[in-house]
This record gives sequence, C-alpha cells and structure tokens, in this order.
Amino acid sequence: MFKKHLFKLVVPILGMSRTVKRLVALSADLSFCVLTVWLAYYLRLGEFISLTDQNEWARGGVWAAAISVIIALPIFIVSGLYRAIFRYSGWQTMPTVGRAVGLYALLYSSVFTVIGVAGVPRTVGIIQPILLLLFVGASRALARVWLGDHYHSILKHISRPKVLIYGAGMTGRQLAAAMTNSHEMQVVGFLDDDDRLHGQVLNGQPIYNPSDLVNLKSTLAISDVLLAMPSLSRRRRNEILALMKRRYRRELYQERVDRIRELLPNACIGVDVIVGFPGESEALFRETYDFLNKLDISYLHIFPYSERTNTEAALMPKKVSGTEKGERSKMLHILSEKKRRAFYESQLGKMDEVLFESSLQNGLMEGFTRNYVKVSAKFDPMWVNEEIKGFLNCINQEGHVHFSELPEKPENILRFSDSISEKAL
Repeated sequence: MFKKHLFKLVVPILGMSRTVKRLVALSADLSFCVLTVWLAYYLRLGEFISLTDQNEWARGGVWAAAISVIIALPIFIVSGLYRAIFRYSGWQTMPTVGRAVGLYALLYSSVFTVIGVAGVPRTVGIIQPILLLLFVGASRALARVWLGDHYHSILKHISRPKVLIYGAGMTGRQLAAAMTNSHEMQVVGFLDDDDRLHGQVLNGQPIYNPSDLVNLKSTLAISDVLLAMPSLSRRRRNEILALMKRRYRRELYQERVDRIRELLPNACIGVDVIVGFPGESEALFRETYDFLNKLDISYLHIFPYSERTNTEAALMPKKVSGTEKGERSKMLHILSEKKRRAFYESQLGKMDEVLFESSLQNGLMEGFTRNYVKVSAKFDPMWVNEEIKGFLNCINQEGHVHFSELPEKPENILRFSDSISEKAL
C-alpha cells in the first residue's frame, strides 16, 4: 500500500519545472551536508550532540556544517549534478558523483584534518565525506529506482519521431492500430489523395491533404512518412487493388514518392509491403521487387500476408505457401538493408541533431537524428536524453552512423571501434 501511494507521487514530481527540481535536489544535498556532520560527531564521540548548544562541540559542529555546505554545493553545481536530475541517477553515473565528492573530501579534510579547527575532531574531516558520498549516492540511486524508470519511459514516449501515414484505407488503419503502442514512432495523422477525406478524423487522427506536407513537416515536426499503399504488379494491379478495395495505382505511388523526395530531400521514407497476397506469383513478386528496388526510398516494413476468416481474400485462389512467403520476405529484408545503408551514406558528412538514449553497449550509446538515422557515439552521460548537434562521419561495423561533435577521420573512428571491441572481448 505504501509503495502504491509512493508511486502516485511520481507524476506530480515529474511535472515540476526543471528549476524546482534543481532546488529540491540542492536542498536535499544541503540537508545531507548538515546531517552527515551530525552523524560524524556521533561516530567519533559515541553520543549525539545538539548543534544549538553553547559548548565547544556544538560551536565546532556548526562551523563544520557551514563549511561543508560552502565547499560541497559549488563543487556539485560545477560538476553538473543539478543540470539534469535524472541524467545523474543510477549506477552508471556513480563515478561522476564519486569524483565530485572526492574533490570535496580533499578540500574538507585539508581544513579539518590537516589544519584543524577548534571544536571539530580531526577524524570528522575523514568520516563526514565518506558519509556524504553514501547519502548523495543513495539519493541518486533512489531517484533512479523511484522516478528514473518512469521519467525515461515518459520522455522516450514523448520524444518518439512523429510520422504521418500516407493512405487512409484498410492498410493505413491497420498500420496505425499496430503502431498504437510503438516505442519507435508516434502516428500524428494520415495523408490521403481523396479530397472527401481531408479534414476528417480516422481512429482519432486527422486526415491531411498531401499538398500540405511541407507545412505539416514544420508545424507537426514530422520525421517520416509511412506509405500504406500496397505496391503490386503492373499486370494485375487494377484487378487485385479492386479486390482489396484500394484507390491507388502504381504510377500515383511513384509520383508521390518522387514528390516527397523533391520537397524533403533528406526525408527518411519507409514503405510497407505485403508479401504473399493471394495470386502473387513468382513473376508478380519479381516485378514488385524490381519496382521497390528502383524506388527512392529509405527502408521497408515487410508484412507477410496473414489470412483472416470471413474476408474476401480468404476465399481467393492461388494461395502463396508459408515457405514461399518466408523466402520472399527474406529477399525484401535484404533489399531494405541495402536501401537503409544507401540512405545512411547519403547523410554522411552532414551536421544534424541527435537525441541520445541511455542504452550503453560496449562503451557506445545510441540515438536517432531528426530524420531517423540511427547513430552511435562514445558514451557520455551528459548526452543522455539530450539533443546534441554534431557530425555524421561514417558507417561503423554495426551498421550505425558514427556521430561526434567535431568531424573525425574514418580511420580514427575505426581504431576507436576496434579498441571498444577488444575491451568487450
């Protein structure tokens, strides 16, 4: 019950302004300075003292607490412990806290252990910094356990790339429903060529005119347009599209992709492809494959056709076997990787902003640019959940784009990646 009430406080606390959060954390550290001095006296003398008394120990304790605050808070501020509260929580950031408290301990012990102050036992200059490290470290760990997971979850949810789905038909609705709980993208609307649909709402999302894409990109901060218009063969597209109750044609598809690329040269264009729809022969699949290969897109979302009962498609002849669908999906996945790499290569040498995640693998952290290029860089706790501007240098061994604040030579990046790999082994 207590734990349940405790977690109810998470949202109000996270809703505080950054300034208020910093003041709360600073006040907590100030309290720790005073509390640890008091505890250090107890450990040294074997009894608690009152800092309000007029004896020598009390006066010395007041000086010890005051000097602790004067030394600790500026060091913590300069070290960045209040710059972003939740960035400095968890075990990964303990070295940062340790360095800040270590510098504090050096100065504090110099005053009370080396030089000495009346009313302050010299051992207090050693005991108190140790206690302060434990309290400050524990407070950050508690923030990570209590607030951090919720904070990162909320932040990641809010900062997901915003996308529009091109096509308000059945495929578009199915794609939007499938992406409702997506951790990678956030659907904010549809695009459709049917004038009758413009201004309408579908599944809680507005339907826009494709000609407004340029304005939508800036007003809604759109990073991707997902095409939910199945690409089928030239010979049977009209027949199959009619069966699927689609309004789209191959030429229109090509035209829209070219138009998006013209308006947004650096756009990351993802295409949804249904594999194995009834009647899709080897020749028809090859024609679709060739069409996608020539299309100026960035990657594919491949969906093997799944038969549903009580649908027209379930009654259609010439079903595609599961083995054949698997082989065709594999071919499209390989094509998707080629498209993705070509898109990444087109972005090399450019400056862009990257939102980094807190994940740490082999000394590297990962993030995404505004146009959904996956990048990796040497882990820096200062970058977690922050948008960092820098350069896209080259594609590393993991297939991600190497990122740095300053341009780097590819050979230096490879040497760094190799050293990281050796340490991991």
